[in-house]
Amino acid sequence: MYDLYKKVFNNKFLSNIIFQFVQINKKRNSQYKLLEDIDLYYIFSNKKLFQLKYESYKYYRNYVGDREKSDLVFIDILNGKNLRYFFESTFIPLEIFIEIYQNYKELLRNVSKSFEYILDYLVLCKEKSRVEYFINNEDFRFDIECYSDLIELLVILKPSNDIDHYKPLLDFYISNNIPLKTSSNIVIKSVSNTESLKYLLKMQNKFTPSLNFNWVGLKSNALVEKDFTLFQFIDKEFYSEVKNMSKNTSFEIFKYIFDKDDGFKFDDIAFHIAYNGELEYAQFIVEKFKNKDPRVQLSYRSLNWVTEKGYTHIAEYLFKEIGYLGVSRDVINNSIKTGDFKLINLFKNVPSTNNNSGNFSIYETTLNFIKYNNRKDILNILLNDCIYSSYFLGLKDQMMMME
Repeated sequence: MYDLYKKVFNNKFLSNIIFQFVQINKKRNSQYKLLEDIDLYYIFSNKKLFQLKYESYKYYRNYVGDREKSDLVFIDILNGKNLRYFFESTFIPLEIFIEIYQNYKELLRNVSKSFEYILDYLVLCKEKSRVEYFINNEDFRFDIECYSDLIELLVILKPSNDIDHYKPLLDFYISNNIPLKTSSNIVIKSVSNTESLKYLLKMQNKFTPSLNFNWVGLKSNALVEKDFTLFQFIDKEFYSEVKNMSKNTSFEIFKYIFDKDDGFKFDDIAFHIAYNGELEYAQFIVEKFKNKDPRVQLSYRSLNWVTEKGYTHIAEYLFKEIGYLGVSRDVINNSIKTGDFKLINLFKNVPSTNNNSGNFSIYETTLNFIKYNNRKDILNILLNDCIYSSYFLGLKDQMMMME
């Protein structure tokens, strides 16, 4: 052990890692005293700690030649949590990943649950090269056939994965005539893109029982993800009805629905988040409204939504074009909370015309925003040439007392 520490502390890089680790844990009163005390899932999540651990592993294996001691360095990899972090780590080079796996694979095979974990983690693994390694590994091929029913994890565990995540494994099963058996009916509710959906459709009848698709769920997911290509593919090929339009979908999808469906109604709530900062979106809707399209119903609430999101450029446009519909108290309060001077200046002298629940115009939450964020810059704007100045007169003194 003395020789190991001598080697480590003669290395400026490694000794610096140790020093930083000790200092951090000293401040935290951590229970960790030695590298051996640190759980492996932390090691696999930290590039520097892993490098130090790997140095220890290589030292015993190559320099000292003590296989038993080297095996003990990563022996806790048998723990499912540690194995998961090992598979999902993005900084461990493939050659080192393979080296460690090869040296522990017999131990992993002796723990049946560990091998099931490997299939799970291949589904989640972000490193495609690792997936390809296992697919092309002759030692692994025999084992994978013994767990063919676990292929359902590819769809159930992570159904929204990109095609690159599950295609290598599924292709392996098909090319080797291994049945794609599942323990229950699989229903696809979400996918990451159109290509993934097309691939699963092609594979649909290769599963026993065959795959099922929830088209309502798939279409709703495409709305939320703002994936127009996927939405259009589902709409044209499989399912056309849209029962609920997502409030935060893209203008491209909204316009497609609007142009296609004459019976769909759109009001302020439908655009709560839907403008997404897109001025073109707001312009399209407002023009339809001004031209008295019966499908579009706007009110003073439109300004509420865009100021809440801090869309200054859209707020300017809406105020100019449909400000006559009214301005609520939310507009000035929302503007202040965004901290956007341009938005505040736009509405600081605009009286609210929709006070349905009382006469006060500035909310307590707005005063607290200025106070607890120490926004004296905003306060100065509101105390100078602002129709709401009276609401802020005592706030300056309160903020001075807090200093």
